[in-house]
Amino acid sequence: MAGLYVSGPAGVLLASAGNNITLTAAQIINAGNGPSQLSAGNNLNLNTVSAGSSQSIVRNASNHMSQSASQDVGTQIRTNGALTLNATTSP
Repeated sequence: MAGLYVSGPAGVLLASAGNNITLTAAQIINAGNGPSQLSAGNNLNLNTVSAGSSQSIVRNASNHMSQSASQDVGTQIRTNGALTLNATTSP
């Protein structure tokens, strides 16, 4: 999982883009007490991804097992300080 991490006590997390910011199953974590800000010139997209697995064991026609599991993993934002999210589309 990709992410942005700040750990200093007065850490400031700032991510800025002139166009879009798209975060898919990302971690944005500011463990300090400073502010966190995400600013996009156009769209700010916080997306999920579906992760899954499956397993099949076949010994013979009457002795088999199948398992599958899936879960959605979302983008996480954690901060101790103030959080600002900006997205502005220019005309």
